[in-house]
Amino acid sequence: MPNSLPLGFQKYFWDTDLKIINPKKNAVYVVERLLEWGDAKTIHWLENAYGRTYLKKIIIKTRRLSPKSANFYAHFYLINPKRILCLQKGFPQKQRTIWNRWVN
Repeated sequence: MPNSLPLGFQKYFWDTDLKIINPKKNAVYVVERLLEWGDAKTIHWLENAYGRTYLKKIIIKTRRLSPKSANFYAHFYLINPKRILCLQKGFPQKQRTIWNRWVN
């Protein structure tokens, strides 16, 4: 596992200083952000840094991927979409309900 992120990744972490992100301690945060916003080179880096097995675990358990990204990775890594939490039918509805409570 790397000790730091490549400088080219700053565009994916626009709200954070790369120097303070520890790829070991903040692995879930790093993987989620790069899966959602990264490109093919980023995915290649993730696979080398964390391994496919770890990436699959994050994809299955995270709720921070958009449905579009989650569907892509389900097909890319041959994961049954029914196993991916953020693709579960009730998940988007729960988010809207909570948000609507605060807006109205």
